[in-house]
Amino acid sequence: MPKLLKFIIVIIPIISFSTLLVIFQQRLKPQQWFPVGDGILYGIM
Repeated sequence: MPKLLKFIIVIIPIISFSTLLVIFQQRLKPQQWFPVGDGILYGIM
């Protein structure tokens, strides 16, 4: 149980940060963000 809790505490901020990064990239360069954003998200999953 403590291992699972530690995993959740570590993973949730990473997912949140990556999501914000993807949104930020999308606003900056709508045409170029897809490969980078998808790479980050697939890397996490």
